[in-house]
Amino acid sequence: MSEKGPPVLLDYDQATLDAAYDQAAYAPNREQLINRRIRDSELARPRIGEPARVACGPAEIERLDIYRTGHVAAPVFVFIHGGAWRSGRSKDFYNSRRDAPRRWAHYVVPEFAWVQDVGGSLMILADQVRRAVAWVNQNAALLRRRPGPAVHR
Repeated sequence: MSEKGPPVLLDYDQATLDAAYDQAAYAPNREQLINRRIRDSELARPRIGEPARVACGPAEIERLDIYRTGHVAAPVFVFIHGGAWRSGRSKDFYNSRRDAPRRWAHYVVPEFAWVQDVGGSLMILADQVRRAVAWVNQNAALLRRRPGPAVHR
């Protein structure tokens, strides 16, 4: 057993913190699941159409994918995708097999930077997600009023 290094967060040293973010330890079939999710999203888009993509912050990466439901006055469901802040793109998180929320709500997936692209700062990512949710909050009424393409055709 190696000696524990100095704490960097609570009682975690850097090696322990890095290990906690290694999802492969918890899901040995992680790559298979990621590839399936990406494929499912690719297969769904020709059927449902491409999402509306709007800016929600000043960085080029700060965009929202908006899948409109056919119900104009529907609520808005914001899905913050996973990827341990190190991977994942909004376009890869539409899974038509589990699309119950999209049947009754407008489905919004924010795009945000990866931690390795912002100098390791989770605060930058948290701020990007905060701006995305704020944009949805400020524009939800507009989504509910204006007719748009339905998620299910």
